[in-house]
Amino acid sequence: MFTRHVYHQSIIFSLILLLILLPTLTACGGDITPVTSPTPLPNLPLDIKLIVAQVSPSTVGEGVTVLHAGESAAISVSIEPYQRLDNWTWDVSGTGGGQLNTSQGENVVYEAGQAGIDTVTARANLADGTPIKQSITITVEPPATEIPPATDTPLPPKVTLDTLQDNQKVECSNLASGTYPDGLEREIWPIVYVGGVYHPQDEGGKAAQKANGKWIQTVRFGDCVNSPNKDVGVAFQLIIVTANESANAAFEAYIANGKKTGNWPGMLELPPGVDEQVRVIVIRE
Repeated sequence: MFTRHVYHQSIIFSLILLLILLPTLTACGGDITPVTSPTPLPNLPLDIKLIVAQVSPSTVGEGVTVLHAGESAAISVSIEPYQRLDNWTWDVSGTGGGQLNTSQGENVVYEAGQAGIDTVTARANLADGTPIKQSITITVEPPATEIPPATDTPLPPKVTLDTLQDNQKVECSNLASGTYPDGLEREIWPIVYVGGVYHPQDEGGKAAQKANGKWIQTVRFGDCVNSPNKDVGVAFQLIIVTANESANAAFEAYIANGKKTGNWPGMLELPPGVDEQVRVIVIRE
């Protein structure tokens, strides 16, 4: 009798406990969110390009670059959206004779060889095995520092000496003459060089006479008045020069001082503004 009473009380207690906990379990169950797999991202198409980096490349159209023979350029792969691919391989072909510093990786350096056209190609495989390829054309021009061929441009005409020649035997006093180009404004002076000094040859204290493209002047190899035979066998240099205004004034001043003092020491050096035209060596007879 007592046992049956306890059993009934246990059943009643369990029902009461269930009624108390049921609202709580129901509320908690309403907040539970089921776990699901993420929605896959869309498979966007890849934009793959080869980018050429150089100091100042001359780009001619898309995918075409111009280099000079001997120049180098870095070429790299650009992928948008980016994904790393470790299986890139490179090759170059064409008439430019270019070389690559490597055949693998995302970057290479191309060195141009000679004038021509080269194609640089990069290849790889995507994660699913799909092959991809991209190329760029490089036009190679001759070296930028190439020296143009020389032209046969004639030299401007110079003053000539027609009457005295190299190694000619000459008397003490001689008449020297020659030609000069049209438009020559400078004066013409024959200069005798002997003993390390220069002796301007004058006509009345002035430079050579010029007329109609011809010049003429008396030239003396030694002291033709006081010692005409002193310098027999001596070698003299005869230099024909043109002189600008200041050089011409220096020659005239030397001549004027010699006539005034009777002293002709010669000039240790020619004045600035002198251009040598002709030089010959003659021997006194």
